[in-house]
Amino acid sequence: MSPYAIMFHHFHNQQHPRGQGAISGGEFRELLEHVGMDRLLPAHEWLDRVQAGTLGENDLCLSFDDGLRCQYDIAVPVMRELGLTAFWFAYTGPMSGEKDTLEIYRYFRTVQFDHVDAFYGAFYQTCRKLDLWDQITQGLEGFDPAGYLAPHRFYSNNDRTFRYVRNTILGAERYETVMDTMISGNGFDADKISDQLWMKPEQLKELHDAGFVIGLHSHSHHNRIIDLPQARQEAEYTTNARHLKAITGEDPITVSYPCNAYDAETLRFLSSIGVRVGFRTDLFDTPKSLLELPRMDHIEVIRQMKKPKSRPNDQNKSNTRSGS
Repeated sequence: MSPYAIMFHHFHNQQHPRGQGAISGGEFRELLEHVGMDRLLPAHEWLDRVQAGTLGENDLCLSFDDGLRCQYDIAVPVMRELGLTAFWFAYTGPMSGEKDTLEIYRYFRTVQFDHVDAFYGAFYQTCRKLDLWDQITQGLEGFDPAGYLAPHRFYSNNDRTFRYVRNTILGAERYETVMDTMISGNGFDADKISDQLWMKPEQLKELHDAGFVIGLHSHSHHNRIIDLPQARQEAEYTTNARHLKAITGEDPITVSYPCNAYDAETLRFLSSIGVRVGFRTDLFDTPKSLLELPRMDHIEVIRQMKKPKSRPNDQNKSNTRSGS
């Protein structure tokens, strides 16, 4: 297998709620110990070696998407204690004071519903009220959830269906209409919680100065950035790059793609502005280029950690059964 990164998003503690896929600082430490501290290279060393073609097959790095405050509050102290650094891919709209809904909507479904399937039920009920249900049922004709986002095995069929409805059938504008309708009927104060969702520019600068590699993740984190006109796609990354340079003093040369959405034009443009290394959100054996490097989601690592270890006798029995 080619060298890869381990990808992280959400963390929880008393301040940050435990949403779908979020892990604690203790679980983060256990994960690092499980994969092996000796395999985890400093971010800049991993970056230099992947470009030079000198990475070993067991060399790993850590990567964080979105520039979230929960990452800074929970994961960074653990990494400081262990002497680790990571790739840090931040979208910059929230840092520059622009309204962003991605994390607000996620926070809403985390704190307002007992479990994610209860949220899905309420979401589809709101779609019915807004006369969007016929559009959804027509769009789902022939849809097989098992084949959508297939590399991400931790998603349930309900997760996959919701993401297909959100990203492909409804699109950003109609999805926001549904979510805003739900929020307005629940007494949820989006403005009040925004301040605790994202890092501040000075915190990102602090990580840069500590040896973290700060990279592009677009400016506004559209779920399907490649559906935007080409000029807007390019503006998403050039604006992101401009803000990151203002914070760190350096032009970013790395990227991770929001929701794994990119195409050949994306890669061409990023290369033209000096981006050298990019990360996907899934794991595969042979990357096509340095702009399409693999990552394993931390949830997959945790799944492996929880697998019971087979005993020699169990293996022998398994081999006997397979041959019968």
